[in-house]
Amino acid sequence: MWFKKPMTIISTFETQEERKRPKLVFILFFLVGVLIILEIWVSHTIVTSGGKLSEIQKIQDAKRRENQQLEIEIASVSALSRIASESASIGLTPTKNIQYIH
Repeated sequence: MWFKKPMTIISTFETQEERKRPKLVFILFFLVGVLIILEIWVSHTIVTSGGKLSEIQKIQDAKRRENQQLEIEIASVSALSRIASESASIGLTPTKNIQYIH
């Protein structure tokens, strides 16, 4: 039989209230789920960024050490005593008289 149950004002109000409750529960569960996923994503991003930062710091330290070694090597190569001995070994000598060309 296809007939509708008579509705009163009270039953109509209860029906609307019952309909609101599942929607509210669904929205709350959805928001909690989104927040959980967001927290997991942020945690993952922080951890991976920390690992990358650690690698970059190691590379930076290695480059600083290499730079210090190169500065020491430059200082030893550019010392005047070394330049004088190297130039003498290839036959360069200081000039006795300077000639200016006009």
